[in-house]
Amino acid sequence: MMLALMIYSYVTGRFGSRSIEAATYTDVAMRYVCGDGAHPDHSVICAFRKDNREAFEEAFTKILLLARETGKLKKAGGVSVDGTKVKANAGKHNAVSYKWAGEIIEGLKSEVKQLMQLAEETDGKALETGMSIPEENKQPRSKLRGIRPQASQ
Repeated sequence: MMLALMIYSYVTGRFGSRSIEAATYTDVAMRYVCGDGAHPDHSVICAFRKDNREAFEEAFTKILLLARETGKLKKAGGVSVDGTKVKANAGKHNAVSYKWAGEIIEGLKSEVKQLMQLAEETDGKALETGMSIPEENKQPRSKLRGIRPQASQ
């Protein structure tokens, strides 16, 4: 479930563990991926990413390759069920050499590494909620110390 959650989150542009956690409460697709009522905590998501980084990068790269191949198949044209009309799409420009395939794989691996770096940077930032606490209210005990002498007068 965690692997599916992370991959879906990255594909949809969510990299921070806190934003992924929040999406498990609001996004219908994320709720479906998590299962019935499961909402992993952001610390669990972050720990999963750190503990399984290499395996996650490998799985994500394979999924991106599969998606790329599927995209090529979709562009192939009409394929009939009975086999009478099959549009061929095997030209010199559509063939992929081993060298080019290796370059594609390396490119996808570097993109996955960049996404992982972005996710780590996002987790390192404080979550902006749009709320700001005035400086004098951040330390309520010091404010209380200032009020007590005035109250005794």
